[in-house]
Amino acid sequence: MSATANPPPEHLIYRLSREGSAILAQPRGRVSRGFLRLLSSIDGRRSLAEVHGEMLDLGLSPSDLLAWVQELERQDLVEAAARPGFAYHGFVEMERDDGFDRTVEQIRTALKREQPSADDHLLRTTARLMALESGPTTRAVTENGFFALASGQPGDGGTRPDNYLVLIVEDDALQARVAQNIVAKEGFQTSWAEDGHELVSHLKAPRRPDLILMDVDLSGTEDGFDYLAKIRRHPAFADTRVIMLTARSEREDIARGVMLGANGYVTKPYRADLLRGAIRQTLNLATA
Repeated sequence: MSATANPPPEHLIYRLSREGSAILAQPRGRVSRGFLRLLSSIDGRRSLAEVHGEMLDLGLSPSDLLAWVQELERQDLVEAAARPGFAYHGFVEMERDDGFDRTVEQIRTALKREQPSADDHLLRTTARLMALESGPTTRAVTENGFFALASGQPGDGGTRPDNYLVLIVEDDALQARVAQNIVAKEGFQTSWAEDGHELVSHLKAPRRPDLILMDVDLSGTEDGFDYLAKIRRHPAFADTRVIMLTARSEREDIARGVMLGANGYVTKPYRADLLRGAIRQTLNLATA
């Protein structure tokens, strides 16, 4: 092939920039877990096709991966390291769906409410990352009814569901009872927290939950996203597995859950088998 021809995108090789290496070493919350994982897979040797093969469990399509890398390149976190025999001329700007810019603006507005003194350029950059990362998740929720990532370790309680305690955080008693019945019928132990204060009590109890099913719209001044953020910031609970179980199905809501570190996202109304599947996948248990 001519040295002046553009390689197919999947043949492109990237390396970290100095700033990308610094963020990978000390993330400080600037990029999410998904983007950190992508940064850690980019080494200046492997093609994007090889990198994509390592990230299939995130539900990324090849076009998703190209969009993610393009965004990292735009932020000067990665740079092209063309394969010998190829000359790199940069990505063609990938088409976004009609709602992408609107989603970015909605996320930026939400972030601005939470961080009114933050730099607007940084908020917009963060919002773009959130919108991009929510793409595969939103598609999974739309197509499958749920999104779930397996935890990094095997199921700590073995393969028996009755070794696991699932906590339902839900302020609607009827909704909580429905979820408890589904979870208990699968063989899991269950408990219920009506609000954030009860959630904290369960987390401090001698028997901590192995998985939390978290509603977003809770009574009180803080919602389920706020409690998820607190859980992820606390060293003792940072690895606690959390699935958002909520009627919030907009792209910006799913993006927020992903960026805050949710292991899964299930939208109401839901089928019992989908909730069971999300729980088993998150706990690394085989589907019954």
